[in-house]
Amino acid sequence: MIDYLFYRTLRLMIKWGHRDRLLLSVILFLTMAINISINGIFGYLYAFFGYRFEILPVEKNSILLLMFSLAFLQYFYFVYNKRYLMIIRKFSNETLLETRKRNKSTTLLFVIIYVFGMASFFLMMLRNRGQFGFFLN
Repeated sequence: MIDYLFYRTLRLMIKWGHRDRLLLSVILFLTMAINISINGIFGYLYAFFGYRFEILPVEKNSILLLMFSLAFLQYFYFVYNKRYLMIIRKFSNETLLETRKRNKSTTLLFVIIYVFGMASFFLMMLRNRGQFGFFLN
């Protein structure tokens, strides 16, 4: 699934005109989507149970560390090993029916990630104001 997400994001960046730094744009876009998912999970843990997850003492640094680590891992997974060339060859030969089927699931996944992440940030905001919390102390 991650290979197809990479391929569709690559095609999207080409369509948007990001040809000069194509692979960097794709890696940053996927890093943001994964980061929203991970922080969304942590947001739900905080909103419902009051549990804070911090990698470093300062939250801003932990988010930056997480994003940098994800981008670094994706760089080595896709670019350094030249896996992106195999992915392009693999998915560029798809039929129109296969592409439509996969596009629906990919679009649905990105929508779910976005809605899931935004809802968790909203619940965290309510929790910080003291207006939300089912399992409060």
